[in-house]
Amino acid sequence: MFAEEHNAEGAIPHLERAIRLDPENAPAHLTLGLVYGRLGHFNRAEAPIRRAVELFAVQSVENESLRSSLADARNSLGVVLMNLDRYDEALPILRLATEEITYGSQHLALGNLGLAYIHRQRFPEAIDVLQRAVRRQPTFCVGNARLGEAYARSNDAAHALEALDLAIGTAVAGCDQFQNAFLWRARARIQLHQPDAAREDLQRCVTLGANTPEGQECASLGRSVAP
Repeated sequence: MFAEEHNAEGAIPHLERAIRLDPENAPAHLTLGLVYGRLGHFNRAEAPIRRAVELFAVQSVENESLRSSLADARNSLGVVLMNLDRYDEALPILRLATEEITYGSQHLALGNLGLAYIHRQRFPEAIDVLQRAVRRQPTFCVGNARLGEAYARSNDAAHALEALDLAIGTAVAGCDQFQNAFLWRARARIQLHQPDAAREDLQRCVTLGANTPEGQECASLGRSVAP
């Protein structure tokens, strides 16, 4: 409730009290970890989410309806580990989340698994799981953006451009605000000898945030393709 009201800090003592009253309250452990994650405290988020995974794993043996919650907790733990730059640890946990057929947000787990593969420079595997993600949910623009990045890093500019066009052009709020997608589409367009279109993407990227790492990279790249 507090998290939904944009009072994440206020949720913490209530969740901690719920856990003290019922240490096997898996949803409370998971929510506490998610709140810490929302606040950027990933080191503090790991323990409660990991405990939620342990509890859901035990409880789902007798109650199969909790299998989806287990997959969600595993996906959340994978995200936390990636934010802590522990990609090798995240990979097997995310794989388990993607294998749960009852998980309604399986495309998100696939998208996160693809991102972990990208960070480990395992691009063919990234492409495979990200293709599965966008097949499951065609409007998953973050998935298409990551797929485009994986293709671009594999020097497949044509497929990168196709995926990034889909990402940016998806008619869902926020899809045309994904700075990294404009950066990688510009890179693909440079490879395809489309400097004018690349400059447009780079300008859009900088407009979305000149001081971010992506914005600074776009500005630098834009100078190299100046007319």
